[in-house]
Amino acid sequence: CIGMQVVEEFEKPTRANTLKLKHGTYDKLDEDGLVAPGVRVSGEDIIIGKTAPIAPDVDEMGQRQKFHTKRDVSTPLRSTENGI
Repeated sequence: CIGMQVVEEFEKPTRANTLKLKHGTYDKLDEDGLVAPGVRVSGEDIIIGKTAPIAPDVDEMGQRQKFHTKRDVSTPLRSTENGI
């Protein structure tokens, strides 16, 4: 679709309703999708949690189930990076 607008939401994605979770850990994210200030991050930690809605008529290459309403568009830290 040309001009299709997708609203991404900052949040901590869950396996229950989110497809295509990234490789890495979401453990350091708060519910708002961001890592709290002062928390050490390293390796492939997810540092920004975001989801985008899945259109009702899209099957995501056969992976989608009824309960999947979102897909993961989070940002992981590169495996060679670390910091606080």
